[in-house]
Amino acid sequence: MGLLLIFYSIFLIPYFCGYDQLGAAAPCMLTVTLLGAMSFLRGKWNPLLYVLPIMGMLLQIEFFFAYSGVYFALLIYMWAQTRGVQRKSWQKRLIISFVLLCIVTGVLVGARILSYPDTAMTKQLATQFSIDSTFDEELLNRLQEGYRFGGAMNPHGGNFLELIFFICLFSPYLILGGRLFRNISRLAQKDGQRKMYHILLLGGVMVCPLFLIHCHYGNWIFAFISYYAVIFLVLLAKGDRIVTVAISEMMHTISEKHGWMVLLLLYPIMFVPFSDMNICGITRNVAEDLKYALQVLGIM
Repeated sequence: MGLLLIFYSIFLIPYFCGYDQLGAAAPCMLTVTLLGAMSFLRGKWNPLLYVLPIMGMLLQIEFFFAYSGVYFALLIYMWAQTRGVQRKSWQKRLIISFVLLCIVTGVLVGARILSYPDTAMTKQLATQFSIDSTFDEELLNRLQEGYRFGGAMNPHGGNFLELIFFICLFSPYLILGGRLFRNISRLAQKDGQRKMYHILLLGGVMVCPLFLIHCHYGNWIFAFISYYAVIFLVLLAKGDRIVTVAISEMMHTISEKHGWMVLLLLYPIMFVPFSDMNICGITRNVAEDLKYALQVLGIM
């Protein structure tokens, strides 16, 4: 647990103190998520777990995809680990939390759209009939091409190049994560809890739609990392046997056969601090060079 906490702290502290993240909505959403995760450590229901996700949604609508997965994953875990009356109580809380969050999401999205009556269809008709009207470019970019392709975000069309380069650099952790997932799946199958742990392990996929609808790749990469870091830290703190044994086996294998991989605890320093639209400094520089080369060749 200590090594995981050190590893996550290397990313976390610069993220909160970064020049383009200090006081922004994304760190505030993460703070709300961490407060909610700590509420699960007691093993008892806290009414704040109804309120905190709504607070996150009020900060930014993207909270639904970015961080609500942590809440639902931990709610499912608590439901699966209890029996009898407590199990039914956690099931009701899970359903109520999901319904509340969906209602809040619908209200916020509806209010945002209704506040801008000029839609993509209206813009098309206005152009066709030469009607002089004003339109909210941000909303239209979200509705039509996706936020990252239009308006002021156009210079960041190379963030997909950043993502590819980041995946290459981050591959050692992805390989270790794959091995850890395999160990957890194997141990969970013996205990008959494979489905529940699969839900926990695949919960990070909720972040993926944001890469298509919004250009803040740095925030979404950090949200993806935070999901697994927070989930594993909570389960380790609660003494979950399967996760504890799986991580211990992986760390034993690393220390016995691949001692050099301990250096991966220092490797994250090259990625920090995470930015908002750009992932981090090193990926931004490489992506800008590649983007310029592709533009010269007429590809981009």
